[in-house]
Amino acid sequence: MDVLHLRWHGDRAPDGALPVPRRDRRRALSWPGQVRHVLGYARLLNAVMRLRPARVLEIGSATGSLAIALSWFGPEVISTGASPHGVERAVRNNKRLHGRARFRMADPFALAEFADASFDVAVSQGFLDHFQDDEIIALLRQQLRVARHVVFSVPNRARARDDGRLMARYEWDCLLLRGGFEIVESCDYRPLTLRRLLPFGRRETATMYLATVRKAAAATPRRLAILRPAAIEMEDAGAADDVQARAA
Repeated sequence: MDVLHLRWHGDRAPDGALPVPRRDRRRALSWPGQVRHVLGYARLLNAVMRLRPARVLEIGSATGSLAIALSWFGPEVISTGASPHGVERAVRNNKRLHGRARFRMADPFALAEFADASFDVAVSQGFLDHFQDDEIIALLRQQLRVARHVVFSVPNRARARDDGRLMARYEWDCLLLRGGFEIVESCDYRPLTLRRLLPFGRRETATMYLATVRKAAAATPRRLAILRPAAIEMEDAGAADDVQARAA
């Protein structure tokens, strides 16, 4: 857990104690801040709620904002974090914003606290992009052990600055298929903002990638065929052939 936490947040604590992540040092989540978060999560929230889940597991609680928003829509939500400080903060935000989510510590590489198929959906936002390919596959397999579907969103290559990995849509699709997952949905999207709600709001670049996956057999040519159009959208025909070769 220490390794995971340090890699995610980049802070080191004395005497081997879990560090207080930079994200947890920010001030408490306010109602205006939650509204901005919910607007940004709108596409992700829609993808989760279309699956009509009764129970949702969030991986990476951060401020608790996503879990709180999901709990407003009805499902039972359990959110997990790697930092005791972060979990405590999320609990405070949950109470302040009248959420119904529950928060707890858990190792995302094991999820030993949860039984097989005990959730309908596992969800994460800005989490998987902090890991390498084999770790992402291992994390998704654990999530699909406890949930029927996984929905996640990460910054894509169009994002100007970020502290995680920035990959294009076709690279994520390739990775998911190589891991043996079935891609139910895959898209790039623009997070909704107050500026975009205004009639004179400017058109912004699609800076986020979203995918819904479930268990599947090994990659097949039919499923790999979806990658070529995705690469062509990136105006990189050479990358399409490279993606096909790596995924085969």
